[in-house]
Amino acid sequence: MPNVPMAYAEFPERRTIEITVRGALCREDYASIMMPMAGFIEVQGSIQVIEIIDSFAGFDEQIATEPGPADGGLLAHIDRVAIVSDIGWYCPIISAAPSTLGIRMKSFKRAELEEARRWVLDR
Repeated sequence: MPNVPMAYAEFPERRTIEITVRGALCREDYASIMMPMAGFIEVQGSIQVIEIIDSFAGFDEQIATEPGPADGGLLAHIDRVAIVSDIGWYCPIISAAPSTLGIRMKSFKRAELEEARRWVLDR
């Protein structure tokens, strides 16, 4: 996989998308996956997300100060999110975030990627 800040892959047979993060993220990185994700949700209904954080160097200021690219109601169609990373502080903070949309979140170490994939499918 090329070294891009955010990579996106769809797995229709599992109704799952995988997002891989490497480095710093900007608003355009998130915007680049919103249209394919919206199309995938339109076909699949509800989906699962596996977010793999290989490295993280922060967010562009725009992400924190402007409405997010997922403000189109996409989050309401996500059932489970597995956060996969070896960054010690990242998983606990993200997976402890309160979810008012009913999304179940769980964190996994990078070596547990296959376990994370099984977990998102365990409805």
